[in-house]
Amino acid sequence: MKNDIIRIGRYRLRSINVQYFTWFQKTYGNPYFAMIVTVNQGYPSEQTFAVPMQYGRPAYYYAMSAVLSHFQINDPDRRKRTYPCEYGVRIYEFETPTSYRQIVKVK
Repeated sequence: MKNDIIRIGRYRLRSINVQYFTWFQKTYGNPYFAMIVTVNQGYPSEQTFAVPMQYGRPAYYYAMSAVLSHFQINDPDRRKRTYPCEYGVRIYEFETPTSYRQIVKVK
């Protein structure tokens, strides 16, 4: 298991930097978030994409599942999504509370 890595094209997936934008709907008590995901920041294979607003509290497995679906990486047993550190992937998370108008703009 220690020699397993996740590949994006010909490059290895090393790090995922996630900027969460959170909004709490006070009327009904519902949390929402959007995220901007940067993969392999600082490496030649650096790529950035956005995930639009969705319901729930932000967590690392949302970021990992967004990366797996964006790059179409097969994960039948969901082990890569649940335990990314086994594959040498570091996830850095930053959360910023915002307003509804700002969170809708993340596309």
